[in-house]
Amino acid sequence: MLNRALKNVVLPLVLFPALTALALKYTLARVPTTSLALKLKDGCASQPGSPYALSYTGHLKVDGVLCRLVTFFHTTMDDDLGLQFLAYFIGTGAILALLPVMEASRSRKSPLLAFPLLWLLASQVFTLGATMTVYALAFILTGAHRKGTKEQKEITQAYAESIIFALLVGAVAPSLCLVMLKDPQVTALWQIYPVFMSIAGAIHLLIRPPSKVAGSGWTSIQVLLLGIFILSSSLHFATVWPLINEPANIQQLLIPSIAPLPSSASPALAALDFLQWDYVFAFVSLMLVSFWFAQSVIQFFALLVWYIVATPVVGPGAALAGVFLWREAQLH
Repeated sequence: MLNRALKNVVLPLVLFPALTALALKYTLARVPTTSLALKLKDGCASQPGSPYALSYTGHLKVDGVLCRLVTFFHTTMDDDLGLQFLAYFIGTGAILALLPVMEASRSRKSPLLAFPLLWLLASQVFTLGATMTVYALAFILTGAHRKGTKEQKEITQAYAESIIFALLVGAVAPSLCLVMLKDPQVTALWQIYPVFMSIAGAIHLLIRPPSKVAGSGWTSIQVLLLGIFILSSSLHFATVWPLINEPANIQQLLIPSIAPLPSSASPALAALDFLQWDYVFAFVSLMLVSFWFAQSVIQFFALLVWYIVATPVVGPGAALAGVFLWREAQLH
């Protein structure tokens, strides 16, 4: 009993809040000391010629927040390296948006995890990395990591279909528009992609309600996770392997700076560093959560070896998708 309390209560209460603090330190807390802060301020000045100071909603304060977010993303997308990493982030990070929605669709779930819209919207405001560390803590403390019975953990076919539809319509389509159109209005709309996901999922459930679509959605979830694995690994191959003989370029593209960037660093470089740290903390949090799925020491070390090998070979998105595919098989 004591060991269980240490594992499921004490350890997560120490580990994940520390990760939250580090995530905020290496993302939001760094911005004021970089040239990015001045770029965000100037880009949202109420003066003619400021391209992102638009009337997005008609509400002054909301428009001010959206303007800074739009400026940040366009600062990233206007730089070739930043655009490449943003596309990599979104493509391989699809699993990060999927997992809260999947967990909320189970037959039995905690109220803390039942509203993925709130978690995903929080990730847009407080950074994805910091939000996922808090989500990871809630995941463990509510016992969502426990195997339970098949009936408790099942995702029905109706909900599985709605998840796929919500991901495609509410996340994939807006994200493609974000990186391809590079339009400030589209970028502002992308900030609420979780709302689009929620609406799309609700519409699908209205058309094909659980009362009319019987059966387990295990096969559909399996296909979805396998598809994400293929997409993430393919994007990782396309991004990293052409640079395999250029480790300095791989480091510049994917690995953030531990030391604060000098104030002379360009706003684009500061924005890239921000996104790189955001990516790292989001994936590290959910990878750590997955170790609670292990039912034995052998499974624990198998997961550790998998991440060590798979992360550089197929990428963190595919590595995490593979583990959650294994977990769904265990639950099924």
